[in-house]
Amino acid sequence: MFNWFKRKTDSRMLSTLERIADALDDIRTHLHTNDQEKEQEIVKRVKEQFQRELKKQHPQKPLKMEVKEDVTGPEPRIEPVFEKKVNSNETHPVLQSLKEVGVKIIKYEENSEKYADFTGMIYQMGEKYNDIAKFLKHLKSSLNTQKKKRICLRNWTDAEISSSCHLALSMCNHGLLDEYEYLKSPIFEMIFQTSRNPEAINFLTGDWLECYVRNIVEKHLRMQRVKYNIAANPIIMMPNGRQFEMDLIIEINDELVWIEIKSGEYKSYLSKYEEVGQLLQIPEENRFLILANEKDAICESLGRSRKMNVLNLNMLKRKIPSVIRNLSIEMIKAG
Repeated sequence: MFNWFKRKTDSRMLSTLERIADALDDIRTHLHTNDQEKEQEIVKRVKEQFQRELKKQHPQKPLKMEVKEDVTGPEPRIEPVFEKKVNSNETHPVLQSLKEVGVKIIKYEENSEKYADFTGMIYQMGEKYNDIAKFLKHLKSSLNTQKKKRICLRNWTDAEISSSCHLALSMCNHGLLDEYEYLKSPIFEMIFQTSRNPEAINFLTGDWLECYVRNIVEKHLRMQRVKYNIAANPIIMMPNGRQFEMDLIIEINDELVWIEIKSGEYKSYLSKYEEVGQLLQIPEENRFLILANEKDAICESLGRSRKMNVLNLNMLKRKIPSVIRNLSIEMIKAG
């Protein structure tokens, strides 16, 4: 089930506090009054556990923990201290670089942990994309109706059936699907119903691919020990007064790398992407468009005509090591 489906209320947090307080009381009754070292160790472990509990319950609120002396007695007490959230727009190096070319930041929120619980599923979706592409197509088409979807898998390959069923089950367990059932031979039918939650719909219609691309790009940046800063989904106002949401923008050696990611229709966006790249003064070699499912030859042709690097998922996975290497080398030279 989604984290956002389970936002904790203050009463839930109070319940957690009460459980921990009770546990501490029980512990104290079994300790000798002079066993301070052992008591401090227990308080430390409880503090760490409490930190994890509160982080789950308040994922959007950075916090720290303080152990304070209780004014009513000698016993220490653990208190959550909710810190004031810093406006990342004021300090984020990528956003500062955008401002230097005349861009105004309309909205930006760091959401790298939004799909943290789905990391394994997202990785499998990207790595097994060829085997799940048919299922994802049916999945997206089902979002237009509230009825159950039935699809026949009789003519699918074993790999397509296995990967699609495994993904559907995982999605059902995570709350993306309200229902899922697979009828084996001789029927070979999958029955499912997608969740109508807006966050689930966003994930299924493209957020998963953005997460996968970000993960694979950051993985190779770290592997090649490239220093970088990254911002995802900033909404900006360009120098011409038009608003635009960028998928990924990365800063390497004081230069910007821009990545747009499309899981569906993309042709109507090509002219806009060309305009954005020019307005933001991003070099052509630093502009990327990642398409979920397009032929290699078409991607290469688009790259030549649209003044940006166009890659499908398979091309990205093949070329990402050399892309990162070339980017870092060229930017060091430019610097």
